[in-house]
Amino acid sequence: MKTYCGLEYSLKIKNTITETIKTAKKTPFINYIFIVDDPLFFEEAFFKYTDTLFNIQIIRYQDLLKKILRFYHLYQYEELTRLEKILIIKNLIESSNNLFNTDNKMELIYELIEIFDLFHLEQIEYSQINLPSASKEKITAIINLYQSLNKNIPQHKCYQYEDILFDQIDENLSNNHYIFITDKIFYQLRFQFINKLAKFNDITILINDYDDSRNLNTPFKRFHKNDYYTDFNHPFLKHLNTYLFSLQSPKYLSNSPLHSLIQTTPKAQIESVVLNIYQNIVDKNKHYHDFAIYYPNQEYLDLLIETLNNFNIPHNIKKTLVFKEMDACLLWLKYCCNNDDNDLLDLLDTKIINGFIDYNYLDMIKKRYIETGYIKNPFIDKYDISNCHILTEFSDMMINFINNEIIYNQNQTTLINFFKNLRGEQFFTIKEFYNLVTKLKPILKEDKKIYNDHLYLLNYNQCYSGILECSYIYLVGVNETIVPVQTKDTGILLDHDYRILNLPDLNHQIALNQNSILKVLNSNMNFIAICFSNATIDGQPLLKSSLYNQLKTMFNFTSIDISNDYLHYSLKDKLYLLGGKDPNYKFLNNMINHYKQTNNQPNNLTQSLFSSHLSPSKLETYNACSYKYFNQYGIKIYPFKDPTFQTNEIGTIVHYVLEKTKTLFCDNKTAMNVDFSQINQLVDQYVDEYINLNELNERLNYGTNNFIITMIKQDLLNTVIVLINQMKITDFKIIGNEVEVKRDYSNFKFSGIVDRVDQYDKYLKIIDYKSSNKDLDISLAIQGFNIQILLYLDTLTNQMKLEKGALLYFNTKKRILASTMKINETESANNFFKLYKMNGYVNEEVIEEIDNQIDKESSIIKAKFVKKDDCYKGNILSSYSFERLLAYVNKHIEKLYQEILSGKISINPKGSDDTTTHNKINPCTYCKYQSLCNYDVFYNEHTLVDNNNLEYLIKEDVNNAD
Repeated sequence: MKTYCGLEYSLKIKNTITETIKTAKKTPFINYIFIVDDPLFFEEAFFKYTDTLFNIQIIRYQDLLKKILRFYHLYQYEELTRLEKILIIKNLIESSNNLFNTDNKMELIYELIEIFDLFHLEQIEYSQINLPSASKEKITAIINLYQSLNKNIPQHKCYQYEDILFDQIDENLSNNHYIFITDKIFYQLRFQFINKLAKFNDITILINDYDDSRNLNTPFKRFHKNDYYTDFNHPFLKHLNTYLFSLQSPKYLSNSPLHSLIQTTPKAQIESVVLNIYQNIVDKNKHYHDFAIYYPNQEYLDLLIETLNNFNIPHNIKKTLVFKEMDACLLWLKYCCNNDDNDLLDLLDTKIINGFIDYNYLDMIKKRYIETGYIKNPFIDKYDISNCHILTEFSDMMINFINNEIIYNQNQTTLINFFKNLRGEQFFTIKEFYNLVTKLKPILKEDKKIYNDHLYLLNYNQCYSGILECSYIYLVGVNETIVPVQTKDTGILLDHDYRILNLPDLNHQIALNQNSILKVLNSNMNFIAICFSNATIDGQPLLKSSLYNQLKTMFNFTSIDISNDYLHYSLKDKLYLLGGKDPNYKFLNNMINHYKQTNNQPNNLTQSLFSSHLSPSKLETYNACSYKYFNQYGIKIYPFKDPTFQTNEIGTIVHYVLEKTKTLFCDNKTAMNVDFSQINQLVDQYVDEYINLNELNERLNYGTNNFIITMIKQDLLNTVIVLINQMKITDFKIIGNEVEVKRDYSNFKFSGIVDRVDQYDKYLKIIDYKSSNKDLDISLAIQGFNIQILLYLDTLTNQMKLEKGALLYFNTKKRILASTMKINETESANNFFKLYKMNGYVNEEVIEEIDNQIDKESSIIKAKFVKKDDCYKGNILSSYSFERLLAYVNKHIEKLYQEILSGKISINPKGSDDTTTHNKINPCTYCKYQSLCNYDVFYNEHTLVDNNNLEYLIKEDVNNAD
């Protein structure tokens, strides 16, 4: 047995194919059998070098096993089917006191089957495993189940065919040449079987690895035997195969075949790829078979099929068809499980149920259901599924339902045959049966003839573009977590369990993924396009793949020009707004012209819809998105009210109670004498009082609101206790709650409400109560974000002729203490109070007045004493920095007002290239007006903020910062 190693995957296979053809012609009575994953692709590759395959066979590994079974006349043996494994394991779990016997056991069974298949392939020996106590019970239970499964295999059945064949192979099966080009053989059981085959036959195995320490080689190291390598010495491939997925990334100085294609969204990316292929076919007189596209998942495959079909470009993928009859069966079973009328309505709406195919009749049923909430079950007297207890009974009832209720068509035979094979004496509940049908249901593929000349769509495990001699390949979806695919440590067995059992772990999966990608990149030395997108269609950012970043370091890329993609006539139907027009729709065409000319932007307003009275929230809204401001405050469009209490309503309740209870913590003397036993009663009293005064009792009929009120009371109890304790250790005292703030700017008036105002000596401190975590980002405040509290402090200190002491946010939401204490130890209350530190900034001159007991670290504000520097560090500003910051904010406000005055209501919401900053400032995620603005990724752009740290602008040593 020879193992043919090396990383030049496509060249290695082509070399094997050509050498085998030459040898086979010289020895016509000896069989040469290629064992591969996709025989059709290999047959096509062979026919590029020969007209006949007289003594050459190309089969799958499973077909090889069946071929040998027939050779030894072992016709009576069959492998366990998936259904048989499910039924045996289900019976074993239910007939013993097993930790897997839960309500969710069906999902566990499917996962257990995958584990047992791996156990069998790797020939796991339980007696040799030393289990840690943490995993012992779980792993022992799994192995016991596996051993019981093997004992319960019926006569003339086997777990896998190798079990039967291993002792059968002898000299009678000899003088064949087997060439294995598949990763499916790299398991202990299969490799042992191939070793036995090698005693009497010539065996060659192609392994895609090399003799170095990179992770991509590790899955194959244990399978090496009589290795030989062929060095093809192509400089690009040599550099690629030496350094990719290693810690070294030296630059390849010559030109490389690598190109990059970057688009806005995955859909736009696929359209650009297809258009680029189309253009190459036209310009360079190429054929469809010169092109291959590698896709990472079903989402990208669907986009590819849809786009190629729109262009009438033939490809090798057969479309999955909608199996309405199967869907109808699942809807009926789902309705039987849950008695949800919506499932019954969806079943009738499939329009394949006898008596329910008339559209008008169905519309009448829907209308009546909306008005009354009632729909009659037409099957209630026909099928009593509660009488079904075993699998066969359920299947028979489904066959009866199909024959009597579903309109006959060609798919019915497939459906009935599926349920005829779904039989057994195993007990099932209706929910378990529904789960089983969902998991095993058949899939319909379109009956489509593949054209002789077609484009190849391949997944990243089908690395055949090299042997098919495609001149151009495109790797789509090369974004982080997509290519390479993200591996997750989830399931019954975790990664450390796989390592304990000496089974392939996450590192093994990552290595196989890297190995497949390297195979793909080895398939072409002419043109390789790495394609990725910047964002999803809903604007969520997508990161460049680490694969692209390393290739960029190693090689020079050529950018593919996509600037003219959307001028192509083939996109007229799909992208009407960007392409040709229909002359019969003049009014629509005028609208499209305006849309294109204005880049999906409204004209500036010719007359002001806005009063000269502004609030901080209005300014902040306009700063984030002027079009949202126009809808909310200009033409006053308000979204439908949700019946549950909203965030602003919860905030109002909280403010009311804190204003009512302020007498408990108005200063440190009062706080010292509070009777804590009365606080719970006071909170309940004031919350109920607010509900009665505002006539909200009816809304408590909505169950969720009762829960919200209960949680508000619990949060407020903690909040009041914390505020009392904070007041005990401060020199400041409350001088006002719900204080109205008014200010006249040069052209407009400004007003708002401050939740709480405290004073000590000449210093003023304001506190904003929030029902979520909020902080002040100085760099963003300079650019107009979260400026409300700054404006309040500036206005009040100017009017009262006081100094700026602090601006703070207090989060009223309950905290969860992550304790390190033992269960028999008492938790310190200080650990709890530290969780309620206020966000915001304080003046360096009043730190100790805000917290009298500050030692190393404050329990009220974000400040701590650094001994080596002999000063406090944290969220601290000087008086100069406060004034400088407010000067920037006021300057920005004047700029915003001028934009409002000019009528600017553009659709360019704020955004950032930095994901963290973007999530902070972008208003689109929770915007209620998205359906009105129709933000268009092709035309609209975000107004990007400055991501740099701008705090240096407010320091005293920075001159002329403007």
